[in-house]
Amino acid sequence: RKEAEDLSDICRLRPPLSGSEVPAGCSGLPSLSVVCPSISSQDAPSYAELCQEMLTFATTVARPERILRLIGQLTGEARPTTAETASELQNLSSSALSFVHRLQTRFPLHADLVAPISLAVNGLVHGLYLANRRIW
Repeated sequence: RKEAEDLSDICRLRPPLSGSEVPAGCSGLPSLSVVCPSISSQDAPSYAELCQEMLTFATTVARPERILRLIGQLTGEARPTTAETASELQNLSSSALSFVHRLQTRFPLHADLVAPISLAVNGLVHGLYLANRRIW
């Protein structure tokens, strides 16, 4: 109960605390290490880092021209070999799923942003699978 009272006094809207302001019994609490960067051994990734990670994914793995080319290949418009298409789809799906896993593990404090992004990426992979289920 005493730790809860100490924590409620500390967790008011104010700038991050310095290590000297934290009561001895509260310094090991995980929630406190998030609001007190000087206490935590590692700073939580910022919103800007999340945006940078998403931008990198969108401009490398999920480039619009790449996705449109794959969709064209899957509907029969520009048809290279089946092996090339399957290889590129496998590459894209493994990269996309690795991206989702990385977001979920690296940005747990931004779950409100990571969840819809993860859903969209999984939807993209699932859609590519459905469109090309005969070779993939």
